[in-house]
Amino acid sequence: MVFGVTPLELLVLILSDSGYTVKEIAKLLDVDVDMMNDIVEDLVDKGYVNVKRRWKLFGSDLYLELTPQGKKALRDVARVLRDVVNTVKGMVDKGNIDGARAFLSRYVEYLPYAPLLGVAEKDFIDTVMQKLGIVPTYAPPDSVYNELLKGSEEWWEEEL
Repeated sequence: MVFGVTPLELLVLILSDSGYTVKEIAKLLDVDVDMMNDIVEDLVDKGYVNVKRRWKLFGSDLYLELTPQGKKALRDVARVLRDVVNTVKGMVDKGNIDGARAFLSRYVEYLPYAPLLGVAEKDFIDTVMQKLGIVPTYAPPDSVYNELLKGSEEWWEEEL
């Protein structure tokens, strides 16, 4: 664990920061209630999130609100991944595939999260991982990419 959060916890932080409920996150990640509760408990214990209940007309939803420490963790991961991606891009462009593979070995589990953090395009990350023969143990499901990246495009269009 390079960043103090596991890749799965990082994904939960990203989704929570995007406004998803705990139930929606569990559905997107296809995890059961017990596993989701364990993840939430770990994030609360680390001080990255607070659990908030928002009432609606019929019932309520649980949300994870990122604490300043949680927001800092996301910024730190994004900053490091941006540097890693830029370094690897330079190495690959110069043909230093072995050097790029060795450099990435420490960050390989977090590389698929770069597009979700807005530090690299998904196509670029997929190409780099394919060129270097990298297969992360856990990468976000395509449904997560589709949800989050679609949402960012809609936001961009609304701003224009």
